[in-house]
Amino acid sequence: MRDITQETGVNLDTFFKWGMYIAALILGFWELIRRHMKRGVKKPVEKEAAKPPLNYKQTIAINQLLIELRTETKADRVQIHLFQNGEHYIVSNTSVQRFSCAHEKVRTGIAPVAHVYGKCLISTYIDGLSQIVDAAGGVVKITRADVEDGMYKTAMINTGAQLHVGISLAWRGDVIGFLLVTYMDENIPADRCSFSALVDQGMLVDTDTKTLVNRKCTASCVDCHYREYIMQIEALLAQGE
Repeated sequence: MRDITQETGVNLDTFFKWGMYIAALILGFWELIRRHMKRGVKKPVEKEAAKPPLNYKQTIAINQLLIELRTETKADRVQIHLFQNGEHYIVSNTSVQRFSCAHEKVRTGIAPVAHVYGKCLISTYIDGLSQIVDAAGGVVKITRADVEDGMYKTAMINTGAQLHVGISLAWRGDVIGFLLVTYMDENIPADRCSFSALVDQGMLVDTDTKTLVNRKCTASCVDCHYREYIMQIEALLAQGE
């Protein structure tokens, strides 16, 4: 067999060794260039979106009002539901209107159900919600017989509710949600509402201006007492602006 090394005078081991040295130098030089170019290109600094502070004092104050209201009305469950927007319908590009349970207090032994009412479609609960909203701040009593078969009645059955007492919440002329007081019995206890100082003094809450007017109270004690709480709840919710 012919000896290529002898014919050419080139040592293959030396050739491959120098070839590896040269390749390593080239790769090293390229890595230095790449790192230099990388340091020269500055990425734009992304500003973190400002996060609203957690208003836990507002939540505590609202929950305290719900505890007082549930105790005085001898209700089984008291909730605050707030309306919200989410996504858009493709066909009409209108907002998908929803509501969620933001606050809830229950009597001992009654299971909380706030987790069930998250981003619920208003259109599927319209039978009951329309009665509350249309009352424009008035107290509405809804039993299972008052609504047609649908999500609202199904929700009452699934949560054991026999009677809902609802009143809308408003801010700056817009309905922002509703207060819902639930009883597992169709009959509200006769002593559910203690006469407040307002009623004793013949005072009445003006639902238009949300102020107290000095005139004879023609509404029931229940209506006046609910309005007293409603004004405080609406004022607390407005603090989230």
